Amino acid sequence: MSRFISAILLTLTAAFSTITNAAPAQQAWSKQQGDYMVYYSVFNSQFISPDVAQSYGIVRAPNRAMVNISVTKIKDDGSETLGQPASIEGYAQNLMAVKTNLDFRPIEHPGTVYYIAEFRYSSREVINFYFDVTPQGEAKPIQLAFSKKLYHEDK
Repeated sequence: MSRFISAILLTLTAAFSTITNAAPAQQAWSKQQGDYMVYYSVFNSQFISPDVAQSYGIVRAPNRAMVNISVTKIKDDGSETLGQPASIEGYAQNLMAVKTNLDFRPIEHPGTVYYIAEFRYSSREVINFYFDVTPQGEAKPIQLAFSKKLYHEDK
């Protein structure tokens, strides 16, 4: 596995750290529906290292954030698969009702896939997120709706 792939996987693993121990800028959530678990997080793009950001075309800036979504399938024994293919549609909306459609792109690695979308925001801005996540081969989407207050990161 290349150094860049390892670095981004470590970064995203940190973003998915346990909810109770996660820093506000790296907090992750999850939602289960049927046999699927959707993990999602929102964090400032400067959390990604410069090398990894450059290799994936991610813009690092204090006013840029990322949404990261991964879908796993729950096995009969209770364990989960790695990220599964899915289609994701959604948008972010601030409290002034300014809506930003998010364009998710897959980040694929052998045996797993997760999805990222980038967007701009103002510091101390509350953003409402709305997504339909449809695992490949399924007809019914998993609907996500949540809010997050974002701050500019000064690094």
